Amino acid sequence: MSERSPPNSRSNRADVALCVALFVLVGVVFWISASFPTTDNLAKGFGVDFLPRFYAGAILLLAFAILWQGRRDDEDAAEGITFRVLARPAGFLGTMFAYVLALPHLGFLLATPALLFVLMLILRVPPLRAITAALGLTAGIYGIFDLGLNVPLPVIPDIL
Repeated sequence: MSERSPPNSRSNRADVALCVALFVLVGVVFWISASFPTTDNLAKGFGVDFLPRFYAGAILLLAFAILWQGRRDDEDAAEGITFRVLARPAGFLGTMFAYVLALPHLGFLLATPALLFVLMLILRVPPLRAITAALGLTAGIYGIFDLGLNVPLPVIPDIL
């Protein structure tokens, strides 16, 4: 039998940081979906609150699986969590939160490339490649939803 290599405490800290971010995300989804209309019985079908809560529950289970897997041999791996470990997940959550707040005011065509650009910078993509990809992805998303599926997007900023 082969022995497993000892766990990397840096990866364990990253796993814990990711799980904290996922727990926050799941909490926000449940909090927001609490105001969605529900259905009293299954004969009428599920309410609109079902799908986000279903996916949030799946994310929660996966987060617990990540934590369980990280427990392997190093019980105290979570003690060394620093700001540096939490910076990337916090940056992602903060950027997504800012996007949700900015979308109605800036419109899809301004807010989405900004979101994608910042997310790519957080992932350390070179700036020229990040802006090119952000603009291309925005055009692709717009084409799929607005032109292909006829789902109207808030394209024009609220201030105009």
